[in-house]
Amino acid sequence: MEGLQIVPCLLCMGHCFRQSQDFDLVVSGINRGDNLGLHVIYSGTVGAAEEAAIKGVPAIAVSLDNYKALTPEGFMAGAAYVVALIQALYPSNGAAKLQLSHLAHVVVNINIPAQDPFQGFYLAHQGSGIVDLNFQQVTPETPDKKEGHYMETVGNECEAKTPQHAQQPVGVRTFRNFAGAVCWDETPGSDSWAVQQGWVSVTPLGLKGDITAQSQGLSTSSLRPNLEVISTLSAAMKAAAHSLGVSVAASPKL
Repeated sequence: MEGLQIVPCLLCMGHCFRQSQDFDLVVSGINRGDNLGLHVIYSGTVGAAEEAAIKGVPAIAVSLDNYKALTPEGFMAGAAYVVALIQALYPSNGAAKLQLSHLAHVVVNINIPAQDPFQGFYLAHQGSGIVDLNFQQVTPETPDKKEGHYMETVGNECEAKTPQHAQQPVGVRTFRNFAGAVCWDETPGSDSWAVQQGWVSVTPLGLKGDITAQSQGLSTSSLRPNLEVISTLSAAMKAAAHSLGVSVAASPKL
């Protein structure tokens, strides 16, 4: 199947299995490259998980903060953490199942540090970090860079695959994004801070982000669904951390 991450999610949930299958969980990723902070706004990995969440299916988006991970071995350590968290949410050993209904219409955004061993799981709030865009014209003579929309220049690293440069008609120019300045959110407890500290960050994301005049006066009843999400995730993270023999911590904002 050819297309962005959201395409198989749309096809499977909206057509292939719509009449015959109820989905317990949708996992999008592992993406090569982070989806921290404001990157989630235009992330295909998070977008596929959001499509599942729209349909009320619990969804996880997983990303690895390493654009140079080009072999399966580079993903294995992070995958073990994701599997442990899923097994905690869906235990097969007779343990009490968590209230997964609390995760309906929620995306659990997981980001894995580039290098293991990791400290453990960190329940993080979404930060405001972002990598600025730096579009440059490319030609067949452009030096080899990372393939895709984000060409590796961070940290003076310029090795990876060659971008495809199709022969263009006369007058048509090709541009690609060479990453610009990195603006990390170093606020303790944020997702990018957690990953920089060696934690596997876990951040619950909602589907709605509007601002209303009532935002500052939330009642206890309106806060309850958020508290249930945090409680469910916290319980799963503790169980997963126990199975892996690692630590678990949380942002003071959650």
